[in-house]
Amino acid sequence: WLMSTYCRSFITTVVEQAQGEGGVLIKDRSYRFKTYKSCFISKEFVSWAVGLEEIATRAEAVELAEYLYDNGIIRHSAGKNEFVDGHYFYYFTGDTLRDGEEKPEIITFLDENVYELDQIAVRFKEKALIKNRQYNTKTYKRCFVGTEAVDLLVMDIAENLSRTVSRSDAILVGQRLMDLDLFTHVTNDHCFKDEPLFYKFSDVQRYLLSSSKKALKLKRVGQLRKAQGRKPLYPVIIIPGLASSALEVWDSPKSSWLGERIWLDIAKIGQAAKVAKLGDAMSRLRGKNKSDADSKEKEKKKISRVWLRHMVLEDDGFTDPKGIRVRPVQGLSACDYLSTNPLTKKPTYVMAYVIRNLIDAGWDLNNLAAASYDWRLPPAKLEERDGYFSTLKAKIETFRVHNNQKVVLMGHSMGNRNIQYFLWWAKFSLGQEWLDENVQGMVALGAPFLGATKVVRGLISGDQIGLDMFLSLDEAITFSQGLGSMPWLLPLEPQLLPSPTVFTRNSDYDSASWKQREPLEIIKHLRPNSHKIWEEFYEQDECFLKKKPGEDLPAILEIPPVSNLWCIYGINLKTEISYFYDENKNFQLDGAASILNETVDETTNKHGLPIISGVGFETKTTPQEAYGRVGSGDGTVPFCSLAYCHVWKARAEEKKTGQNIVIHELHQKEHRTMLKDDVVIDKILDCLLTPK
Repeated sequence: WLMSTYCRSFITTVVEQAQGEGGVLIKDRSYRFKTYKSCFISKEFVSWAVGLEEIATRAEAVELAEYLYDNGIIRHSAGKNEFVDGHYFYYFTGDTLRDGEEKPEIITFLDENVYELDQIAVRFKEKALIKNRQYNTKTYKRCFVGTEAVDLLVMDIAENLSRTVSRSDAILVGQRLMDLDLFTHVTNDHCFKDEPLFYKFSDVQRYLLSSSKKALKLKRVGQLRKAQGRKPLYPVIIIPGLASSALEVWDSPKSSWLGERIWLDIAKIGQAAKVAKLGDAMSRLRGKNKSDADSKEKEKKKISRVWLRHMVLEDDGFTDPKGIRVRPVQGLSACDYLSTNPLTKKPTYVMAYVIRNLIDAGWDLNNLAAASYDWRLPPAKLEERDGYFSTLKAKIETFRVHNNQKVVLMGHSMGNRNIQYFLWWAKFSLGQEWLDENVQGMVALGAPFLGATKVVRGLISGDQIGLDMFLSLDEAITFSQGLGSMPWLLPLEPQLLPSPTVFTRNSDYDSASWKQREPLEIIKHLRPNSHKIWEEFYEQDECFLKKKPGEDLPAILEIPPVSNLWCIYGINLKTEISYFYDENKNFQLDGAASILNETVDETTNKHGLPIISGVGFETKTTPQEAYGRVGSGDGTVPFCSLAYCHVWKARAEEKKTGQNIVIHELHQKEHRTMLKDDVVIDKILDCLLTPK
């Protein structure tokens, strides 16, 4: 539309007017403690452009901005790709188009031959000089230099495409690669320049996906795979993880809450924080005395406990509090976003991006569902109270009959524990024949096959589960103790961890005073109700940890009884695996514990794990002796737990079970954000679509 209607002189005029008097507001702007120089806000540019005589709608204004972006005239201030009409920062690069000037021939060629751009990307990543580099006393790891990259692109295009290009043309080629996520600036402060700036590669898979989407003018991976002719192969049922199904109020003394979501409703959780802040402000304005402040503090705790009373179960871990019933929301909307409030919805995503891409690829209500559940309950009570596993069984049978195809169960995090439990429940109650007839396999996303050490911290000293603004540590402990599901994730096979999980001391600061402790021993002492739940609902459950007569392993450590197991998880992120507690302070995390001040020596911490505020972390260089390699988990689940599927794969091959176990380890894909990552979503689709 744009260039068929207007000449290049119009573009030049627009750029000059936008930067001149009466144009878009350009100034230094701050976001998350970082300042971006001389930039404008994208939605303000669009609004300004609509005021031009030649531009009639916001859509036309956005198309104009996209053209400016594609031709290197504007760039995103943090190096992100594409122009978006919103509250985003962009800047003018200083490049302009002269009247009659044509797009560089190499750019036209690459736009028409996307495959050649892909090949340049592959060669560029292979040949770029990658090493650690230093600037202002800071070291940037595994990066390359802009000027050297321009040299490389000029030579590569000459050698492989037999075309001579200028350095300015090579910069445009490099920016195309950067726009398609092949690499980024190390601090996201610059676009691609012929300057001694540092850049780092991201992910070739991400680049190839971005390149393919752009070539077909598509936004999502699901759309891309559908356009390439791939179709849904299996019906899919999604089982979300801990705290990942929305919960709503069925009975409550607060009538205004009936029928509303309580998990997750920031307004309900946040009332305590709001009252506290309001009380502090009013006290300052009115000069109120300390007794009033104390009264406000009591009111804060009282209101906070209203929400906790609804969420926390009785001491047995499954009974509703008197006068209160909270139950899981049903359907896909129960696990796409936890909040329905437009202001807080987007950050509460769970499976929303996965679901959207599945729908894009062709799934609908006839072959896509979610089995949400009350994630507070121990698994046996899910069936006893809600008939959860019987309902899931019926849904699987319905999908199998309707689609004439076996069903795939897809879980994230603790949702995989749920699937494993269901598979063994079905095997023991219905027989392996039912599973073989109805279940094609299991897609395990970020699966804690051996649990997660983070749960130990939650039960002993509290985990605010991302609600730090609203819950105190005491309330976090109350919350953790009130969940009958927390022991479901207690770590198993601890000998596979690079370090013991718990250390304590009750003497002066002395590196020899640390004592290794069994987590369950401390939990039994501090949280007897949680320990009782562990014994009753986990140790004594044949679908989990109790071995059946004649079996070598409990069900939870056996290979899941399905034909196909696809495991997708991130690795090499800093992940907590050990804790240092001060017994004299009621088992608070010991902030003084550190390898730097010699309060923790190599006998206690043989791999030299970094210890921060009493928490020890595995990193990408941590030896994983049980697996014969180095690495770390996904930021939440330890490496040995995620990678236990390797043990199953070797066991399946040794015993010739015929099970197909496929493992995708993805570098630095974080436990939660993996659910909106294009590379992860593409791996998911690859398991579920017809072959390429």
